[in-house]
Amino acid sequence: NRLIGSGRGAQSAIEYAVKKSPALALAAERAIDAADALVVGNEAVSRRIFRLFPERAPAWKKKHEIVTVGVDPAIFSPVAREDRALSIRRLTREAGAPGGKTLEMSRRLMSSERSDDESLRAALTEARREYEPKAPDGDLSGKLSGVDWVGDRIVLYFGKLLSGKGVHDLVLALPEMLERSPLGRLIVVGEGPFREVLELLLSALGSGDPALLERVVRLGGGLEGGPDAPLKNVSAYLESAGAARVLELGRRTRPDLRTVFTGYLPHALLRHLLPCADVAVFPSEVAEAYPLVLLEAISAGVLPSASYFEGLGDGL
Repeated sequence: NRLIGSGRGAQSAIEYAVKKSPALALAAERAIDAADALVVGNEAVSRRIFRLFPERAPAWKKKHEIVTVGVDPAIFSPVAREDRALSIRRLTREAGAPGGKTLEMSRRLMSSERSDDESLRAALTEARREYEPKAPDGDLSGKLSGVDWVGDRIVLYFGKLLSGKGVHDLVLALPEMLERSPLGRLIVVGEGPFREVLELLLSALGSGDPALLERVVRLGGGLEGGPDAPLKNVSAYLESAGAARVLELGRRTRPDLRTVFTGYLPHALLRHLLPCADVAVFPSEVAEAYPLVLLEAISAGVLPSASYFEGLGDGL
C-alpha cells in the first residue's frame, strides 16, 4: 500500500514550501493522488490541505484518516510541589557545565549603543554571535537556584523564540500579572533570534523606558533579521491599557527580575523542569500544526494555556 503521512513540520511545509512553490504543489498533488491513504494528525492540517487543493478535496476525503499524535508519559510525568527543588537539582547536575548565554552577555546588550534603529539592529546581531544557541545557559544553575520552587507561581513557556510564537504578548502581560500575583515568575525555555528582543522588552518594562519600548514594538519581527513587522497585538494592548500605565506597572513590579531564560533544553533536561511549573503558556500568533507541547504539559501534570486557533485550538 502507498501511504502519505503528514507529520511534525507539516504546517510549515504547507505554508512556506508547498503553498509558495508551484513545482512543489504539483509534486504534492501527484503524490497524494497516487497514494492509497492520506493520514494526518488533526483537523487543522486536514483543513489546510483541502483549502490548498480544493478541486482534489472530494476525492482525497474518501481516503483520508486522522491519527492523533501523542507523547511518551515515561518522559514527562508529574512532580509533587515539595519535590520540585529536587527535580531542578537533577536538571542542573545532568546539564553539567553548559556553554550557552550568560547574564553578563545579557548585561552587555542592555548597555550597548542603541541610539537609533540601525545601532539597535547591530547590537542584537553582535549579542547573538556571543554564544552557542543550542545549549543551556552558562549560568543555568545559579538562575534556577534563585527560584522559590514551592512558593513561586511558575508560568512556563518552552519552544522556539521567534516573533510568531507570541512570547512578547506574554511578556507584556507580566506587569499586570505581577501586580495581582507578586509571587508569579516566568520561565522561558528555548532558543531563537527573538530572545534578545524579549530581553529588551523586559528591560524597557523594568526601567520604564518608553523610547526603547516604542522602538522594539515598531520594528518587531524585523529585529529577527527580516523586514520590519510591528508587534500588532502589543501595540493594540498598549493603546487600550495605556503605555504610560503599563510602564509604571513595569517599574513597580519589575518583570525583568521575575523572568528566567534557561536557553535551549533537550527533552532529557526539560523533563525535570516542565513538571515544576503551574501553568504552561503557548501564545502563538501563527498557525501551529501538531501542538505536542500541549500533550507534554498535560503528561507532566501542568495546565496548558494556548492561543485558541488551528492546531492549538484542536489540541485544547
